[in-house]
Amino acid sequence: MSGEKEAAWFAEAENLFVRQNLTIKEIAGALPPCENTLYKWKIKGGWDEKRRAHQTSPRDLAELMRASLHVYLKRLEANAEDGILDNATFDAINKAVAAIKGVERQGADIRVMAVEVMRRYTDFLKGEEISAGELQMHSERIRGWFASLE
Repeated sequence: MSGEKEAAWFAEAENLFVRQNLTIKEIAGALPPCENTLYKWKIKGGWDEKRRAHQTSPRDLAELMRASLHVYLKRLEANAEDGILDNATFDAINKAVAAIKGVERQGADIRVMAVEVMRRYTDFLKGEEISAGELQMHSERIRGWFASLE
């Protein structure tokens, strides 16, 4: 029975933990598996590492960097009011802005590559002999995947 439960609920539980940032207790309240089972799955599936990787996507990383930049700007504001202009802070701000732009470009490049890969995959599917229903299923999955990139 536990193998059936894992087959039925593991992927959804993992998604709730990794992408939706829910706790094990919250997942146990939403899905049939108990907390003990979910903790075992969390270890088995390496969910903590996956959550960290998900949270440090280029978009998330750029947001973290913007927050750091905000701190530097506040420090600069405070120093300017006191008549002190700190070259080290200006330098840090310039580096932060350059790093943010680089991360954002990387994120944009990933999306551009994804579009190209999916275009080629779609062209491949058109050349295959598959049913209209199967083609529709692939089309819906591709649209769903692109929606998840937003």
